[in-house]
Amino acid sequence: MRLVHVHNTILTEHCDVPHCLEIHTGRERACVCVCVWIKGLGMYECPASYKENSAQERKLLAMVGRFRREFADLFPDRRPLLLCPFNEFGIRETAHTAFSRSLIPVYVFFVFFAINQKFVCTTLRPTMVPYPDLYDWDTCASFVADHLSLELLEPPIDPPRYLLSPTLVLHHHRGTCFDFSTLLCSLLLGDGYDAYCVSGYAVKEICQRDQSLQECPLLVTEVKVSEPEQVNKYTVKPLWEPKSCFEQKQQEEAKALQLKKQHEAQLLQEQPPPDPLLGCRVHCWVLVLSGRRDVTENFFIDPLRGQRYSTTNEKFLGIDSIWNSVNYWVNMQDCSQGCAVSAWGYTSAVGISPDVYQFISYGCLQCRPNGMGVTHYRKAKLERYSPYLLPDGLMTRLTTYKDLKCTKASMVKEGYQNRNDRLEERELNMDDNVTTERFGRFARFTHRYVTYNTDTEREMEFYSCGRYDKLVRRVESPGEMTETFQGRRDFLYYRHVIFAQQVLEPGEMPESDVRPLQVKILVERFQRNRAKPASEDVAERVFLLTEGRIQVTCHFPDDRLFRAKRIFTKPRDETRQKYSITDLVFIPMVRRPHTHTHTHTHTHTTGLPSSRFSKQKLLTILASREQEESNIELRSSVYQAVCIEKARRFKKDMERIAEEERLWRQERENDILAPFLMKLGNTEILCQTAAVQVHRDCLASLKQKLTAQANHIQKRCEKLEQELQQKQEWHQQNLANMTKEDEDKYLADCHDTMFMVHVAKLRLSRHEATAPLKYQALDEKLRRDPRLAPHLH
Repeated sequence: MRLVHVHNTILTEHCDVPHCLEIHTGRERACVCVCVWIKGLGMYECPASYKENSAQERKLLAMVGRFRREFADLFPDRRPLLLCPFNEFGIRETAHTAFSRSLIPVYVFFVFFAINQKFVCTTLRPTMVPYPDLYDWDTCASFVADHLSLELLEPPIDPPRYLLSPTLVLHHHRGTCFDFSTLLCSLLLGDGYDAYCVSGYAVKEICQRDQSLQECPLLVTEVKVSEPEQVNKYTVKPLWEPKSCFEQKQQEEAKALQLKKQHEAQLLQEQPPPDPLLGCRVHCWVLVLSGRRDVTENFFIDPLRGQRYSTTNEKFLGIDSIWNSVNYWVNMQDCSQGCAVSAWGYTSAVGISPDVYQFISYGCLQCRPNGMGVTHYRKAKLERYSPYLLPDGLMTRLTTYKDLKCTKASMVKEGYQNRNDRLEERELNMDDNVTTERFGRFARFTHRYVTYNTDTEREMEFYSCGRYDKLVRRVESPGEMTETFQGRRDFLYYRHVIFAQQVLEPGEMPESDVRPLQVKILVERFQRNRAKPASEDVAERVFLLTEGRIQVTCHFPDDRLFRAKRIFTKPRDETRQKYSITDLVFIPMVRRPHTHTHTHTHTHTTGLPSSRFSKQKLLTILASREQEESNIELRSSVYQAVCIEKARRFKKDMERIAEEERLWRQERENDILAPFLMKLGNTEILCQTAAVQVHRDCLASLKQKLTAQANHIQKRCEKLEQELQQKQEWHQQNLANMTKEDEDKYLADCHDTMFMVHVAKLRLSRHEATAPLKYQALDEKLRRDPRLAPHLH
């Protein structure tokens, strides 16, 4: 790659301009510095470094000008390089009358300065910010891509004539791709990366920030490696069925061919139309070279998306020039094959400047332009919001669709922050009608996941470390409930309850609190307790309440293939109080049988109320969730409290400005001189000639309006008389063939037309009588106006 060396440049100081308007005139874009006067704030004064160049800068611009002329002579076929664009103060005109006060809701004074060009290298401001979130290239790229809104180049085949400073871009949260790259490169240089701005050409999707054909990165899930199931080698193997390997191979090949055809047809359908400007669209991105900050290979960063690309990526079609804060290089290699460059031999020393840091605050890292950003992907849409923008704490909303046109939603995934109920994520599956909610720690009921499948199937996961019962998971289905535990002292890890079907009374609702739920079957399973012998350590306990039995199964002893199984049967005779014991598999016990009977019967009396309590607790959680959703509250930190106070003050200022604008507009609407004063630049003080001219124009305008009204009424009257005459002629021609109904209709039409003619003549006569009075009244009103009165007497 041949390089043309320009010259080492000199860094200059820049500052911000808090108010900047844009004028779009044909194919050019101009930025106008507007000094805004707001009552109570005073006049903003811009430093001189933004409005003029120093002696060293003028010398540098002269050298760059000579290089520009020599380059144009040597390479007449090359497009002009982006060397010295205007900054936000580079305005040619000294006056402009295209603006009115209706464009700005405050009192505005336009200040235009002479031509002020800046070399592109001096626009870069290497900046290190004291935030760990902006110390790596990926976080810096994400910050720039999310924090700014894009302005497309107009026309897309030419570089911009204006390159704004990074501080102004940060302040206004918007800019072109060159402004994006300048800000990102300034941050990367401050963080120690060997970064450069690249001016070149890219495809339409890159230039326009179009990601509608890409998969959403949030939908790419990691493939979980499942552990193979342990197969018991002593199980009976199923009968072998003879299969043809040749037929199976043919079926697999046919299936693969069909999938390939479907994939190709889908790609052909999704392929965008050919771009007529392919290879001509100007774009600016960032190059990071290896060697610093443990960067092992060169790569590109697209500042519009915040993504990393290889230097040989086919989306970047060519390079015109590259620059950093100390030097500028021009590409002399043919880029017809893209950006596949063999060597990038640049070296530079970078100094740190604190200018940009002044406009990057802690709250600025999470804010977005206009409070939100929307990105369209392939069959997906991602919405991101600033903290505390929405009252429910919504931060992200990812919607996936079934079709490419994004009309049929398939799944909605929402992310929340700073909610008092600790809700962090909610996922709604439209196909299965399943809602899943994920909560953070310290939630009210220590739940982690809540899944609703219709109105009857629910699933909850809990933080077991925060619960006294060590509950991990609870699944409810119609008539059943399953609970899973972890780390209990009684070694219980599973409980399954089957409720008896309720017979509802007239007017009683299902799952009512009036009557307790009746348990039909209760199953409990326990882990091995090594402190007990296996013959007395219960592995599973089943309460068959309708049959009056308790089935107990113990764990396997270490040296046996069988385990103890017992059945405790409740006596049917009320006079007997002891359970009968039946040993299905007898193993000698250390303790006496009546001790086991007392243990299981005591569990029977305490376990059933616990199952009913779990059911009622589940209903309580659901009722509490409904109440929390109806009354959402957000918690705020110390940093966010300051941001909220600033937002409140900003909102009050905007409301005050809007009210002032409304009053000003209302005053202008009632001011008859407003259209005529606008032609004179909205001046409030008039000279003799201007006052006489405004008086004459105002009377002439009224006279023209009155004449137009009289002509309109006269034409209406003549048209009605002509219609009446045509009806009379038609009546004379068709008199012999007319019926009584036609005669009645003719008379009614003639009567209506004659009435409208009479009304039109009355309006015309009244207008002719009142027109001189209106003219005289306006003349007297103008002579009494304080702006015209001193010059008309």
